[in-house]
Amino acid sequence: MMPIKKGKEPGILHTLRRKYKGESDPYELFRNNHPEYYKMVRSELLKEQQGHCCYCMAKILEDGDKSDKMSVEHFKPKSKHHSESLRYSNLLASCSRNYSCNHSKGDKNMEFIPNPADKIKHSFFDEIEYKWETGEISINNYYFNNLTEEDKKKLEDDINEKLKLNCVEHKEFRKKKVQKIINKKLQPDKNPPIGQIKFCEFIKYCYPDYKI
Repeated sequence: MMPIKKGKEPGILHTLRRKYKGESDPYELFRNNHPEYYKMVRSELLKEQQGHCCYCMAKILEDGDKSDKMSVEHFKPKSKHHSESLRYSNLLASCSRNYSCNHSKGDKNMEFIPNPADKIKHSFFDEIEYKWETGEISINNYYFNNLTEEDKKKLEDDINEKLKLNCVEHKEFRKKKVQKIINKKLQPDKNPPIGQIKFCEFIKYCYPDYKI
């Protein structure tokens, strides 16, 4: 996960929030009745995230195949927050992996992890770290140890249960990604991310074009 710099909200979303106010599923009405605007919004989400999933940070495509295909994620689930289902700040681009991210989160609320698009909470993402040996995502020990026991449980549940960012598939994918770069010497001027480092450094090593 990395902070997301949202662009200006497309005017059509403001218009449709007013039009579909009170409806049980404004987002589905938007998707079904306004396909050209729906496609435009999808493209903008993917563009501002530089083609990466909002959670696992894997590369995704607007019309990809299976796991690398983009899906629109509602940070606040649209089934529980109807009024937020067409709010641009609540819309993110996620991968379509059937074992994690948008799929595993489903209609569950995040209890601790903030919306990556909430610029007021962007400092949280500086605390995310990557463990070279295991391929695991974790939280900086100092930050984590200063949380209450309740918040520790919420944070771990968000990462490991709701998003499943430390499932076997994701850990192996990260490790293989780094190893491939080392083996092919794709980053000869950079040291590999050995040990426990900030997650943003791992992303820069694996995806050098990603602008942080």
